[in-house]
Amino acid sequence: MERLNKPLTTRQERFCQSFVIYGSGAVAARAAGYKARSSNRQGWRLLQSVRVRERIREIQASLADHRGRANDVIIGKLEMVYHRAMENYQYHAAARAAQMQAKLFQGIEETRAELAAAGIGRDDEDRDRETPNNSPELAGPKMMTFDDNSREIDKACTQMSTWKKRV
Repeated sequence: MERLNKPLTTRQERFCQSFVIYGSGAVAARAAGYKARSSNRQGWRLLQSVRVRERIREIQASLADHRGRANDVIIGKLEMVYHRAMENYQYHAAARAAQMQAKLFQGIEETRAELAAAGIGRDDEDRDRETPNNSPELAGPKMMTFDDNSREIDKACTQMSTWKKRV
C-alpha cells in the first residue's frame, strides 16, 4: 500500500511538472531524468501512483487558477502547441493551432459583444485581470494573433503547398 503522506522525490516532482506540460508519460519521464530506454515503463509506473496523480491534479488546478478562466487555459495550451510545432517544423499543426486559437478568441469576443448589447457588464473576474491603469488590453500574457505571426503562418502554408504527396 502506498503511503500518501510521504513527499514525492525530486525526480517524481519533475515528472509531474513535465507531464502537465507534455501530456505524455514517456516524454515526461525523459524530461525528469529517467533513462530514455525505460521511459515508457517509468512513465506508466509513475502514473499508477496515487501521490503522483494527485500532484498532477494539484499542478493543473493551480495553473487553471493562475490563468483565470477555462478559455484562457485552452488558449494557453494552443499557444504551447503552436510553439512546439514551429520548433519541430510541423507547420500544418502550427497553422491548425493558430486557426483554432483564432476561432476560440473570436467566439469569446462575440460572447462579450452579445453581453454588452444585452446591457450586461463585465464580471468581477475581468475587472480583477485589469492592470492598475485600468487597461484590459495590457492585462495578462500577450496572446498570439494572426497579425503577430503572419510570417510564420505564411511560411507554414508555403511549406505545406510544396510538400509532395506520398502514395
